[in-house]
Amino acid sequence: MLAVRAGRRKPRAVMDGELVALEAETVFEIHPGALTVLVPASQI
Repeated sequence: MLAVRAGRRKPRAVMDGELVALEAETVFEIHPGALTVLVPASQI
């Protein structure tokens, strides 16, 4: 879990290629096995 708490300005993030404004306090969760990460073969 990652909690983001902003000061005066609302934080922004990119979701599905779109720039969106987040709430002043936002919590992100990534569930095990839910995220696919692609790594070049040369980096393994």
